[in-house]
Parts: sequence; C-alpha cells; structure tokens
Amino acid sequence: MALAKTITADNGITLSYHRIVGVSCTANQQNTIEVRSYLSAEAREKEKDAPAGDPANVYFFTQYLTCDYSQSAVIDDAYAYLKTLDDFKEASDC
Repeated sequence: MALAKTITADNGITLSYHRIVGVSCTANQQNTIEVRSYLSAEAREKEKDAPAGDPANVYFFTQYLTCDYSQSAVIDDAYAYLKTLDDFKEASDC
C-alpha cells in the first residue's frame, strides 16, 4: 500500500508517491512512523527492482512522524493516521 498525493517538500521538490517504511513503538510513550516519499510511483518501482546492494539512483525524502502510543499499531493504522495530517489529507490509496 502507498498514498498518492502531490506534496511540495520544504526544499521545493515535488513528491507524489508516499509509503510507510516502518512503524516503531516506544513502550508507553509514542509510536514513530517512517514515511518515504518519492517523485513518482515509477521512481519507487525503479528502487524496488534494483538488484540487492546496487543503488537505484532514486531520489526520496524520508520523514519520521510521531503519534500517540498504541500497543497494537500496525501499518494500516499508520496509513489511517497519515490521512488525518494536513500534508496527506485527501490522499488516494495506491
């Protein structure tokens, strides 16, 4: 799963494909969501198809977002949370 929405990063680069790389929990404190944003879905495919250990030469922007602690947090919950944030409101599932 991923999200499709055009977002302009602080550095001026336009990103349109966003996927969650991981969700981690700090017990009784917070959850952290690692989001990687790409120029396009095609850029993500190029990264995914690159041989192991071979750099795909694909630009991406990674951000770490914190949210309230949930002992049972899963990726689907993290995507639902992202859609509540201004940057990802009205994003489409892809």
